Amino acid sequence: MPRSRTKAKPRPGAPGPAAGLVAAVAALLGWGSTAGGAGVAGAAGAMSAARSAQPEPNRPAHRPASAGRYVHVFDFEERAQNPDPVPRGWFRAQDNPPERPRPGFPAWNAAVFDDTVRRSGQTSVRVGVNGGSGSLRLAPGVVQVLPGAQYLMTAAVRTSAAARAGAVVSARFMDNAGQTIGGTQVRTEPVRSEGDWTLVWLRLPVAPRGAASLQIDLELLQPGALSQDRQQSALERQDLAATAWFDDVAVFQLPQIELRMDGPVPVVSGAGPAPARFELDVSDQTGEALTARFTLTDTDGREVSRESIALAMGGGRVEWRPRLPARGWYRVSAEVSGPTARVGSATRSFLWTDGAGDGPGLEPSRPRMGVILADPEADPVPVGSMVRSLGIQGLTVPIALESPESVLPAGPEGQALAARELAAVRARRQAVEALATTSLDLTLSLDRLPEPLWQEYRLDPNDPAALGDQPPELWRPQLQRWLDLMGQRVSRWRIGPSARSTAQWLTGSSASVRPAGVLRTVVEASVPAARVTVPWIATYGRLPARPARGGGLEGVEVLIPASFPPRAIEAELSRWLEWSRGRGATLDVIIGLPDEEGFGRAATVVEAAQRAALVWREVGRAQLAEPGHAGASVRTLLDHPFVRVDASGAEVAGAGAASDRLEPRAVLGAWATLSQHLADRPYLGEIIGEGGVRCLIFGPSQAGPGSLGDSPSAGGLAPSETGGVGGAGGVGGSDGEPEPGGDGMLLAWAQGLPAESGGVALEGYFAPPGGRLVQVDLFGNRTQLEPIDPTRRYRVPLSPEPVIILGADAALTRFTSGLTIDPSFVPSVAAQHEAALVLTNPWPRRIFGSVQLPSNQGPASRPWQFSPSTPLQFSIAPGQSQRLPFAFSFSASEEAGRRDLRTIVKLQTDRAFEPMQIDVPLTIGLRDLDIQLSSTVTPEGDVVVLATLTNSGAGPRTLTVDLVAANQPRQVQQASNLQPGEAIVRRFVYRGQAGAMIGKRVRATLNDIEGLERLNKTIKIQ
Repeated sequence: MPRSRTKAKPRPGAPGPAAGLVAAVAALLGWGSTAGGAGVAGAAGAMSAARSAQPEPNRPAHRPASAGRYVHVFDFEERAQNPDPVPRGWFRAQDNPPERPRPGFPAWNAAVFDDTVRRSGQTSVRVGVNGGSGSLRLAPGVVQVLPGAQYLMTAAVRTSAAARAGAVVSARFMDNAGQTIGGTQVRTEPVRSEGDWTLVWLRLPVAPRGAASLQIDLELLQPGALSQDRQQSALERQDLAATAWFDDVAVFQLPQIELRMDGPVPVVSGAGPAPARFELDVSDQTGEALTARFTLTDTDGREVSRESIALAMGGGRVEWRPRLPARGWYRVSAEVSGPTARVGSATRSFLWTDGAGDGPGLEPSRPRMGVILADPEADPVPVGSMVRSLGIQGLTVPIALESPESVLPAGPEGQALAARELAAVRARRQAVEALATTSLDLTLSLDRLPEPLWQEYRLDPNDPAALGDQPPELWRPQLQRWLDLMGQRVSRWRIGPSARSTAQWLTGSSASVRPAGVLRTVVEASVPAARVTVPWIATYGRLPARPARGGGLEGVEVLIPASFPPRAIEAELSRWLEWSRGRGATLDVIIGLPDEEGFGRAATVVEAAQRAALVWREVGRAQLAEPGHAGASVRTLLDHPFVRVDASGAEVAGAGAASDRLEPRAVLGAWATLSQHLADRPYLGEIIGEGGVRCLIFGPSQAGPGSLGDSPSAGGLAPSETGGVGGAGGVGGSDGEPEPGGDGMLLAWAQGLPAESGGVALEGYFAPPGGRLVQVDLFGNRTQLEPIDPTRRYRVPLSPEPVIILGADAALTRFTSGLTIDPSFVPSVAAQHEAALVLTNPWPRRIFGSVQLPSNQGPASRPWQFSPSTPLQFSIAPGQSQRLPFAFSFSASEEAGRRDLRTIVKLQTDRAFEPMQIDVPLTIGLRDLDIQLSSTVTPEGDVVVLATLTNSGAGPRTLTVDLVAANQPRQVQQASNLQPGEAIVRRFVYRGQAGAMIGKRVRATLNDIEGLERLNKTIKIQ
């Protein structure tokens, strides 16, 4: 049955009969919003205009009302002219045999006018029930319609004491004989709005041939009648004093609108500036002059293009080719307006991507990324085409079983049900067969049990593993048909829906795992090298246990919920990777994402990319620790990457309709980009920097040059952008010939950094001599990076949105970022300190060179001293490290905190590098003493500085604090016998000095009077 909408409550008591309804429709449904569907607010505006000035100025006087935009409004304001208890043209559709037998609708539930409760004006209609259901029905012929036209109906509904019953509005088309035309009925969801008015609306199917009028029911239905699939039972608990009111029932005609785009799937590939083309078909029977306005918005909701095009009388077809500014996710909205108001709209969402398409086959020993099709009604063939066009390797598709004959109803009803199930399963098998011939890494998922089976045996419909506890004849023949058909082509099978799609049903006990093991045994008997997984959720805490008998778990699909912070993701994955390693089991990891509507579309894209990067990091670390153990056994999956929309582009849920389609969410574009570039690249290490900087280092693609997104055909830089195109990971020169380029890759972002923050960057040496770096955003847009100095050092600004850096020399990146000082913590003591520079050789050959520590470090008046002052020579074998000892000292006034020790590195591998300036971090401080400063300025102009002293050592300390400010007297305070674990605050006041001190720095020195330790810190007076 077609679906309907029920919207939230409008403000009660709005004035004006039709005007109040029109305003509520416009405010609540919103023009062009995905929640409200096409043309609702526009139609409401047209109705308002028509009500205020009839006849319509653009409609000839002889045209019938059914041919106009406004068709009819029932405001029920007729008590002065109508002595009957119900409105004219309406009757009480209660049980009245033999003319109208209607069990469950007793005659005493009589609908009437009500002038005590109303949405607008003076009167509404009331349907009350005292056991059983109540109904007020519009007679055939009152609201006439035109075949081929599209109609919308709205109504205001209010209930009282309806705990079990629900108020509904339904409508259907009638023929000239007053008979219902089958398949045309639509009904709202039940309304229970105690004391408030709720606006509901119905978009009817296109009026079929032979349609003459529209029939409407205003009803208050008990639970049995609310279920459209069964008869009401007298034994069910019912409401005995419930009431529903209805007011402002309106019907208007909408134009039929279809917005199409080129290609079989909503994915645009290519490097051209305007690769998208859209066609808008409009059919309208009102005779109004119409205009189409196209709008293009991006992931952030920003408008990037707009154009208006006049339509011919009655509609017609127009074409729009918007200019897309960059690769990304876009939404095209086409709004159709008449002379007085907007009357309809349609939207399409699509991705413009690199267009990697089908890459070469990946080695099965490498981790992969995939997506899950959780919608059992969706056709998987176009979904597979969409996934393949995006370069994603894996797809999980739900399958269905037929009901065994023993649970089907007897007679024609059971035969019809069996035929429907068989047709659906056959269609799904044909679709899966088509997908199995592609390069997709396919997983078939038994998500749900057929309804007759789970109802008969009282099973959880979302727990197919429960079949393992049922007689095999109930399910094995149906499952075997799938195994016989696909067993030789598909090795991955899942038992149960993803944990994101249902409540957690697997408890982790051997009793619950055993039935899944029974099904796994059946699958393995027909599928060579089968990989069978079951869903799990990380919030459960416990890892799956291997049962003592009945078969164990071959694999698990674990959901890492959106509520897990980054550190929790890493810890949880570490546990699961160890679990899978110990069992040799398959591990599929689902990235849980926040709700896009509340979190924001762009923010969800960033969150998905960060979480995917963390998963990839943990898998890579496991492989580095024990090569080969986690490769083929781990996949990263994205659940719910598609949205189901109706013909107008409005998002819908529930049972599918023939006109529905799946469109990509914005996050799918980012997932495709990560999949193209991460797949088949080994993880080599990580850079963690200040400001939350995280950078993952990846080696060359194992598939070879020109593979999976690093080639020109995979969205490479166009000559107009960079002057040429290079090979795998490289960038071309101005003459079009490839320049030398690294074949490594970096994935970098600023963890936890607010998007509006600035100044955080990844800085260092990443490109080989003569090479170039290319930055790729999450939708595949590429930017050539330039070094910031002659030494070919790069600075890449970072935000929370991860960026991919191609053309990197992975070994050089690891060498330069791996240069450290040991120890990295230096006591704040004016003495000579011993340390060593530690270098590691990541190349497969010996490296040579030197490290110079320049003498001009530290304050110009008190520079640091280094020994030796000559360059430190190194020669390091492949995979080995070398320590270069040195000594240094600094003055007693050196401020505590992080410092960057500047080094000049000359490196020789199989080629010579230019001298590189590499900053090595170290920290100056005291491990057992600390001082923290804060300042305030009083209204009287005093400057107050608070110094908090903390002793974290093993014994008591006697300390002094010196405060020095420019042109101010020195202040000294003492803290005697400060005990271990204690903190004390010392207060310093500069009377009336705010004007002289604001914007300047104050230095505090913490001294231990019994030793050489001293700690210097400064604070700026604000």
